[in-house]
This record gives sequence, C-alpha cells and structure tokens, in this order.
Amino acid sequence: MNQAVQLHTQFKAQVTTGNVDAASSSLEQLKRIMVELDSLPPLCIDGPTAHQERELFRDVLEYAVLLAVQQEDKYAGNLTADSPTPVVLALNLLHLLVENRLADFHCELELLPESLRKLPVIAFCTQLEQHLVVGAYDMVLASAANPPASQFTFFLNSLLETVRLNIADCVSSAYKTLKVASATKILMFQQDEETLEFVATHYPDWRVGSDGVIYLDETKTVKSEEIPSMKLIAQTLSYATEMERIV
Repeated sequence: MNQAVQLHTQFKAQVTTGNVDAASSSLEQLKRIMVELDSLPPLCIDGPTAHQERELFRDVLEYAVLLAVQQEDKYAGNLTADSPTPVVLALNLLHLLVENRLADFHCELELLPESLRKLPVIAFCTQLEQHLVVGAYDMVLASAANPPASQFTFFLNSLLETVRLNIADCVSSAYKTLKVASATKILMFQQDEETLEFVATHYPDWRVGSDGVIYLDETKTVKSEEIPSMKLIAQTLSYATEMERIV
C-alpha cells in the first residue's frame, strides 16, 4: 500500500505538470497494483484498508481522466456522477454533449445535487447545452472561447468543429455566393486562411473564385427538399381527424 501511495502522489504531480509520458508510465504501475487488490471490483472484499484503497484508486482514476484529456483521447470523459471532483463531472457532461447524447446528458445532470450544478464548471456545460438546443451557435463559439477550465479545450475543439459544420450547412442553403471575408465572420474564424482550409477539408465541392467569392449554388443540395412535406402534412391531418372522431 505504501508503494501505491507514493506512486499516486507522483502520478498526480506528473499529470498536474503535463508530463504525459511519465504519467502514463506511473499509471501502468498503478494499474498492476489495482488488479491485485481484493478490495476493488470485481471482488470488493472488505478489509482493514479497503476504504483507504478505494478512495486512493478512485482518485487515480480521476487523474487518469485528466491524463486522457491531455492525450486527446475522445473517450476521456467516460466517468459517471459518482466522481466527487467537479472538473471530472463537467468533463463527463461535456463528453456527452460532443457525442450529441443529450438524453444521457440530462440523466447525468439530474444525478447531481443543486450545490454542484451551481458550480461554474457545471453551469458552463448546462449553458452550452442550452445554446446548442436553440441553435445559438454564435453563443456556443463565444462560450467556448472562454472555458472555466483548461481541461475543456480538447472537447470544445471537437464541439466547435461540429458547430461550424452545422453553420456551413445552413449557409449552403441560404446563399448562392458568399465572400470569403463574410464566411470567415459567419464561421467565427480569425483569418481567411482558416476559412479556406475549412472549406477545402469539408466542402471540396464549393468553388473559391479568384475574386475572393465562394460559389455555393453549383453543388448545393437543400436538405429541406429531401423532406416529404406533403406526405407529412397528409399524415398529420389524418391523425387529427382520427383524434377528433375519438373525442
């Protein structure tokens, strides 16, 4: 147990200072110790030091999450509301948002007491989810520019990429042509070069002219045209008629 305590202290310091390689090595050693302890799952045998061991290795797992974030592991947020650390709880919520698992997001949020929901890191995730639901993408980008914790950056970058793709889809339906400078502003990039790189990567069918204009009408597909509107209207009217007969 003494070796585990020493490794735990060392591991926390390595994660805190961003020493990823050393932290990964320490984590591997801690894992080997964990599998030999009967107090941990799947055995969960109670003993004189069982509580201390569980507390210790829960802390190890939480710092392992922070290490995974530093390694840009997309599964880094996979912890539940059992964690007492607010940043780890917030990472879990943020991970669910990035995965667009809104139902799971609300389930996890409901498990948190009111005192935790009021914390800045948790409130940030709640506010972000509200912006996403109403389509306030400009607010999402603005919020992501000032996260309450540096550990959020990796997940927020993934979320911003998704948001910009959604904005670009709306742009392609709304405009036939668009100046590069205007696209940069709409997508909330800092430089036109970032916009051109984004277009080249995600929308190779868009043509960028030498006049600094993006031509979208040549390959544009309007998603609303794919919706069978008349069929949906007919079904809705049919349901309404049947409901009126029942009443």
